[in-house]
Amino acid sequence: MSDARYWVWLATLPGPTDRQRWRLLEKWQTPRAVFDRSLEDIAAVAELRPSQRNKLKKTPLSAAEGILARCREKHIFVLPFDDPCYPRRLADIFAPPLVLYGLGQRRQLDDEAVVAVVGTRHASPYGVRMAERMGGDLAALGLTVVSGMAKGIDGCALWGALRAGGYAVAVLGSGVDVVYPAENRELYDELCRHGTVLSAYPPGTKPDRWHFPERNRIISGVSLGTLVVEAPAGHSGALLTANHAAEQGRDVFALPGSVENDASAGCLELLRQGALLASSAEDVAAVYRYRFPHKIKSAQPRRKAAPAAEKPAPAVAKPAARPTPAAAEPYAPDPNLTAPQQAILRALSPTEPRLMDEVAVVTGLPVTAVMAELTLLEIDGYVTKRGAQSYLRAENQ
Repeated sequence: MSDARYWVWLATLPGPTDRQRWRLLEKWQTPRAVFDRSLEDIAAVAELRPSQRNKLKKTPLSAAEGILARCREKHIFVLPFDDPCYPRRLADIFAPPLVLYGLGQRRQLDDEAVVAVVGTRHASPYGVRMAERMGGDLAALGLTVVSGMAKGIDGCALWGALRAGGYAVAVLGSGVDVVYPAENRELYDELCRHGTVLSAYPPGTKPDRWHFPERNRIISGVSLGTLVVEAPAGHSGALLTANHAAEQGRDVFALPGSVENDASAGCLELLRQGALLASSAEDVAAVYRYRFPHKIKSAQPRRKAAPAAEKPAPAVAKPAARPTPAAAEPYAPDPNLTAPQQAILRALSPTEPRLMDEVAVVTGLPVTAVMAELTLLEIDGYVTKRGAQSYLRAENQ
């Protein structure tokens, strides 16, 4: 393994892009050999433009040594490209970062079933619930969750994984010692204790806008697949991450949402383009279980059935004819559910399947809202699906 000083020196050399730095390595094989070349040779081989040549200067090796000294002071581990813990999945992408910096657990991510969970910063209540649920359920199944630690979907997914006792990784667009956004300080501290924080930028680097596209490439690059929980249509960081995943030959998953929710428009577009539908963590885990049978657990039901003696007695009243369905058997309210979810469960029966449209008629809720809530209730084990659009209330409800 070569000296980390030369990897850091080359990664911070002013002027070249990452692709041009790799061109130098393709020519001279090691960062040490690049360091020994003249500026004229470096500029010619890297094919620098005039504006880049103006920035190029032979920084002393002491600058790289200073970065490594700051890393030691702050307990930051350094992963040059030739380090055994550098993710080989990341090595497969176009022009990967030459060096990664990290805080927390130092693991070889190639040994983990890693899935990125990303989405909009301006998440809806549905998106917040589902991001934390997906993060937690993926972690409970044995997968590693990676995201960007942004507010909204990213942070919720990481919190879900940590609260489930799983392993989570945040990739930053700043130095690993710079907490951004500041409101995620508690999440950052938890990741440093129980997960990992990674960055391609040296300690002290501020979160400049042009760092985030590289962060997104790393998130998708270290992952087997990328799950988009909620994202608006058009230009968004989550959709860019999904595009990177597709370009890198990785899987893209999307969580379905309401057509009335602008924050779900990007997910719906991904599904139209062929993304894999993920209505639960098991939909994602099933794709990778054969590759990581020792890591990914079998899915377990989220709820246990109540004893038979506790089952409510069926109603005596004769149900009315459709399309105006009668009230279902009595339902004991669950204080953990929202008012719309309670209304939907009251409209369902544990014995007679009911169409989604009929549930909308009984509850007075929009069909799109009923569809979204039924997805959540199905995941939590409150309802079971019968056919394409019919549902039953779970026996223990």
